[in-house]
Amino acid sequence: MSLYDGQLLASARKKMSLTQEQASEIIGLGRRQISQMENGVFDGGIKYFIQYLKLLNLKIDIISSTGDIWRDTSILQDSIFKDEDTCSTCISEVEREALNRKIDELFLNNE
Repeated sequence: MSLYDGQLLASARKKMSLTQEQASEIIGLGRRQISQMENGVFDGGIKYFIQYLKLLNLKIDIISSTGDIWRDTSILQDSIFKDEDTCSTCISEVEREALNRKIDELFLNNE
């Protein structure tokens, strides 16, 4: 099962005229890991995934979800989901952008 749309990665790499082998040499991973990323099944660690995204001039964007997957996680408090109609506004656009910037700082500055 694919965790994300890896075809976005493959498309970005091809636009840069890079082969998987060339991309793997640049970031210091095996070609197999690049293939896994592009197939949406990479589980080798966020650090390498972020390095590949950086090479491709892409970034991770976090969005809010009210799906059952979030209800089952113990990280989020149950109080967030009291009113499903307003849950999509649990995090504002400004807060989401600030969170994405903080994530970029944490991961990209600690290479």
